[in-house]
Amino acid sequence: MDTLVIFSNTLKRLRGERGLYQQDVADDLVMTRERLSSYENNHSSPNQHALAQFAKYYEVFSDYLHRSLLDILSIMKC
Repeated sequence: MDTLVIFSNTLKRLRGERGLYQQDVADDLVMTRERLSSYENNHSSPNQHALAQFAKYYEVFSDYLHRSLLDILSIMKC
């Protein structure tokens, strides 16, 4: 399983654990549901600002999410 899939699954899991819908999270983070869906379905990866928003929103360390993103970016450079 590649890291983008792991990152996407982490976002879905965090949202699911809280019983939230994509639209709930998107509204709270002031982004479109489509954008959130693209992150959760491994179609795109978030920038640093969005990553920080997710970490704060889900009350996890940004390093927890950031590590996955760095892994994704290193794979994309290869």
